[in-house]
Amino acid sequence: MSTITHITDQLQSDLNQFQTEARVINTTLVRPTWQAHTHHFPATVWAYVMSGFSKVDLYSKLWDEGATKEQTPRMHAFFARYLPRDPLADSLAIQLWRHTLMHTSRPRRLRYSTGREYSYLLHWGAPELLRDDHYRVSGNNKLDFGLEYFIEDLGTLLGAYLADLSKLPELEVKVLATWPKIEIQDFRM
Repeated sequence: MSTITHITDQLQSDLNQFQTEARVINTTLVRPTWQAHTHHFPATVWAYVMSGFSKVDLYSKLWDEGATKEQTPRMHAFFARYLPRDPLADSLAIQLWRHTLMHTSRPRRLRYSTGREYSYLLHWGAPELLRDDHYRVSGNNKLDFGLEYFIEDLGTLLGAYLADLSKLPELEVKVLATWPKIEIQDFRM
């Protein structure tokens, strides 16, 4: 049986490894070839963003213990609690980077029930996208998103959640109840 310390250490270690790997790929592969590759390794940046959103999904599941059956509302609530910002940007980001990318192999334009369409602009980060423009929906209904900034956001998000976890016994109970289902996944054939 895992302890809270073991679980939180693993969450932090996994995030640190993810941050380091993305930074190394960006500095050794992407940046040195920036002028030669006009699309700047889109499948690679998509994979990192998708992986980052899978971390948000995991953190929110540990926080919620499955009380919210649907993934999207749970992730919304987790963002609202630990990294509050524009709910529209949250909705677009969750749909694009957790659902659409995962299930259609690439991000796509989104259409809301009102007929309004949204697009995205994904960057590795600076200098092409300024920090203030990250995770912002521009006037032309476009979500600007930077991987480097998102990775920083994940550190902030996990840090805020782990701070609550250290103070709130009810969160510890949820993590200990949920972790065994995370650590060993059931499947059917």
